[in-house]
Amino acid sequence: MESSSPELRPKTRIRILAGALRAIATHGASKLSMGEISAAAGVSRGTLYRYFPTRDAVYASLTEHEVERYRARIIELLETIDESEDAIQYVLDETARYMRAHPVLNRLRETDMPLMFEWLRGEFPLIRDGLLGLMGPLLKDTSLVVSGQVSVGQLVDWITRALLSMLIFPSPEADDPAEGLGTVYRLIAQAPQQGRRTLS
Repeated sequence: MESSSPELRPKTRIRILAGALRAIATHGASKLSMGEISAAAGVSRGTLYRYFPTRDAVYASLTEHEVERYRARIIELLETIDESEDAIQYVLDETARYMRAHPVLNRLRETDMPLMFEWLRGEFPLIRDGLLGLMGPLLKDTSLVVSGQVSVGQLVDWITRALLSMLIFPSPEADDPAEGLGTVYRLIAQAPQQGRRTLS
């Protein structure tokens, strides 16, 4: 049973972020009020303000939460891959599917592109670093990195920019994002087969 202490509780924070996700998907982000967030989360405004003093604070924490949730999902699913399968391609495919299905990303693209550009510009380092932590161990043995032509960080930066370009300018064909990322992979990340990499 949870304590009645006024200390901030992780479960309540996650509940608020889940509510914010639903609220943005329903109402959009540019004019979303704290009241709409608290209603979607099923908490009082007072509780919301104890955890997040401003709407921007909600958005910043939501970005961090979604990046970590995505990372945890990929790491979990990678555990099911056979050694013969290509882990880098798998991560790219899953990332494309994640972007295409994400309700907030779709809402922002459809209704508030200026805000989406602003958000992507501000959160680019977080998104890139999240992918670096996920893909860095997989990319370190690619031919371009081994030959010294590029660093792992440069590869991840390029991949991140390609991902975000596909998010902003989506193809009407359902399979195109994954196919496009596969092309990016084949061009810049041909890795020698040395078994599964360990993610940290």
